[in-house]
Amino acid sequence: MPVPVLRRATARDVPAVVALRADDPLGATRETPEDLAPYLAAFAELDADPRHLLLVADDDGTVVGTLQLSLLPGLARRGALRARIEAVRVAAGRRGDGLGATMVRYAVDEAASSRSWRFVCRRFADVKNASMKH
Repeated sequence: MPVPVLRRATARDVPAVVALRADDPLGATRETPEDLAPYLAAFAELDADPRHLLLVADDDGTVVGTLQLSLLPGLARRGALRARIEAVRVAAGRRGDGLGATMVRYAVDEAASSRSWRFVCRRFADVKNASMKH
């Protein structure tokens, strides 16, 4: 299977990202892909802040994965940043092929280059196949 290009999301990617979020047991009950207005507003705010990265995995023009990386300021460790990785989603047809782990590694590398000292990755117990292989 071809390796998708990992890149910063654009506003054009928002419908696909929302669809990925809605295509799992958690998102199916709380995401509303038919009303994109709140997602586009949130994306504009997120994209304007350099401490946030909405990453997409682009497979020849199709978004097949996404995650959000947020760099959070704090006073601990002389003002070091904490990196939070969340909302990792992979298209159903690509699950199990290591794409999620590849995206997380990319986010960890991005965070490390920004002087982050701690990583927080949110995981919900009822999300299947979300573990990262080492």
